[in-house]
Amino acid sequence: MDLFEADYVCKYHRDRITVTERNEDIRFHQQVKAVARSTKFVGKVAEGPKVLRDVYEEWGNLRLTVANRILRENPDVILNRCPQCGSLARSPRAQQCRTYFFDWHKEPFTRA
Repeated sequence: MDLFEADYVCKYHRDRITVTERNEDIRFHQQVKAVARSTKFVGKVAEGPKVLRDVYEEWGNLRLTVANRILRENPDVILNRCPQCGSLARSPRAQQCRTYFFDWHKEPFTRA
């Protein structure tokens, strides 16, 4: 699973994220804001990007862990993939591929 798929699972299945995981996500957002503020106003330019990279890497690992847990514990969670190329659709209800624009709607839309 890559980070894009992990974000998809975390975004569209928020109800399955635990309180602890949600609090960790909030903490990461607060850290990013704090680092951005300190580098902007104090002038710690050399230190800022490295700290941000570390925070984002840790946040990405958290997202992957949460998404893997959600998929493992909930077999009813289905990732909406394009039947033609297998790429992830934009949302669970989408019926058009975001990569190659393949359309899998049941019947064409017509105006009466």
